[in-house]
Amino acid sequence: MNIGVGLTGNGLDAFRYLKYFPAVLGLFFLFLNNFRLNGLSIKNNPVNAAFFLIIINGIVHFPFLDVVGYSQLFFILAALLPFLVFKQYIINWRFVSVLYILGYLLAIGGNGISINFSIEGFFTSDMSSAETNQHPYVFGLLALLFLYRKDKLFLVINFIFLFLAFKRIVFLGFIAAIPFVLIEKYNKAILRNKRWLFLVPNMIALFIIISFTQGLYDDLIKDVTGLTVGFFTMGRNILYEPIVNSFFEMNVFEKFFGLGQAFTYNLSISSIGDAPHNDLLVLLIDQGLIVFSLFFLWIYKVKIIYPIIFTNALFLTDNTLIYTFYLFAFFLLVNNIKENNENSYRT
Repeated sequence: MNIGVGLTGNGLDAFRYLKYFPAVLGLFFLFLNNFRLNGLSIKNNPVNAAFFLIIINGIVHFPFLDVVGYSQLFFILAALLPFLVFKQYIINWRFVSVLYILGYLLAIGGNGISINFSIEGFFTSDMSSAETNQHPYVFGLLALLFLYRKDKLFLVINFIFLFLAFKRIVFLGFIAAIPFVLIEKYNKAILRNKRWLFLVPNMIALFIIISFTQGLYDDLIKDVTGLTVGFFTMGRNILYEPIVNSFFEMNVFEKFFGLGQAFTYNLSISSIGDAPHNDLLVLLIDQGLIVFSLFFLWIYKVKIIYPIIFTNALFLTDNTLIYTFYLFAFFLLVNNIKENNENSYRT
């Protein structure tokens, strides 16, 4: 998987399919387990169940999907399948971290690294010449894990690589998740019986995004950052406009049940020529209000929520839902924490 992403980053596109290797692993596990799925309980495996709900909704819409829709369902299922089969894995996280670091170094191919420490560089997410499309998300996730486990050495190592492969939303998601890590590493539950409250910020975020496309924050962004809204958002204000307009045009049935996997992606590609870069809008329009609500209600049922907070932040400006590379690391971590809530690192 790492090799595939690394070699693809060096222009060897023939190896890009290696990043879907978890699908092969999942099929092998399925065969070993006599085709039984042991990790699909809403109570015990809510994150797995939430993402599998997207697969189910995709099957419901199957006659209306195109090749892109089928492909995106495969991307999600490829990362998820190994964890639907077996519930428990013994993971050496330091070894996992080293593998991702080696994959990143392979991806940048020995190119020189320059860092732009300016505020403008931060606001435009243009701080590092060694930014890659996949690894920064994993470095952010692993840095949080090692903070949780009190492994200072690998916390520092992953933070360094997070910075070298800098993406603005990854850094902001990392900062947002830190308070949750600091609370949870002392075995203190956060809103344990009121997790539905985490649906509220996502609804508020949708409202802000919709308002944003109407130009309500243009002057505020200009005053605070000195940048135009288009430059500050890297063109996302233009990306979101046709997507938001499509939601307003949907009838009541479509709003509740969605328009099917990849509808938003295809609309964005045809309208603007780029992916939507907002998984909240994608979930809302592709899956509908019912699945959107159940998805967030279920993923926040896990005992340890800092990986969910971090990933939820990524949903705001990226296409994380179809990044098999990140989703596999995310499922690996979430399922491992569920089984092993140890605060100290063990080899």
